[in-house]
Amino acid sequence: MKTNEIPNGEDSINNFTSISKNNLNLITEILNSEYEPNTNLTEEQQKVDKNTFTQIQNLFKTCIDTDTIDAKGKEPLIKFLKELNINNKEADYT
Repeated sequence: MKTNEIPNGEDSINNFTSISKNNLNLITEILNSEYEPNTNLTEEQQKVDKNTFTQIQNLFKTCIDTDTIDAKGKEPLIKFLKELNINNKEADYT
């Protein structure tokens, strides 16, 4: 109990909590860094790999850009919901 104190805001602690936090930190570090080519891949595979990394990195940066999210407010969500046309009882969602 003395060496494994439960952090504030949590009701328990276990190995998975620690592993999860370490993984989250590692992923965040990777996504905040520059792309590093895998030399085991062909040149074409590296292009695809870099493109995939860049897309994931852009999505990550968009999600953590709280200043822009706050500035836009609820408008993007309202626009998206209108595009879905979910209030149209005639719409076929199959």
